[in-house]
Amino acid sequence: MAIKIKFNSLVSRLIIVPFLIFLPTITIGWLLTSNAIFDNIRAERIKDVGYVASAKHAQLVMVLNRANTRAGQFLNNLSIQCNGNAVKQNQTCATGLIRSYMASEGATGATLRRKGSDSLSIGTSATRNEESVTFQTGQLARFSGTGPDNNRSYFVLNIAT
Repeated sequence: MAIKIKFNSLVSRLIIVPFLIFLPTITIGWLLTSNAIFDNIRAERIKDVGYVASAKHAQLVMVLNRANTRAGQFLNNLSIQCNGNAVKQNQTCATGLIRSYMASEGATGATLRRKGSDSLSIGTSATRNEESVTFQTGQLARFSGTGPDNNRSYFVLNIAT
């Protein structure tokens, strides 16, 4: 037996009218809540990416500082061991030491430039005939490009004479 609902009866109006009033309220509340939840999730993800980027930056600075220290020590030793005179360096000695350094660092090439002297290039040089490299205060490295096919240029200022 089917129940017939009459819309003109008081009971049906008392059931349907509140439902029609609360349905949009519930729908709007659901939309606002879900938007707030998704915005909160998005903000947390952005914050997490920021934390990861800061950690990676600190890690890169540490790696570059260590590489800079090793390169500086290498250049000091190179100057001590291979100086023929004040202007010209013993190329054979420098070539052997640079090849050893390249093997320990995993480098494919190196260029040694000294003021008032010729350059010494070994392997595949990452520099593209850049005669002068200037660093900003606190800058540790300079990269020639991005991507797997680009070379990385790493410059160290040799203060030792």
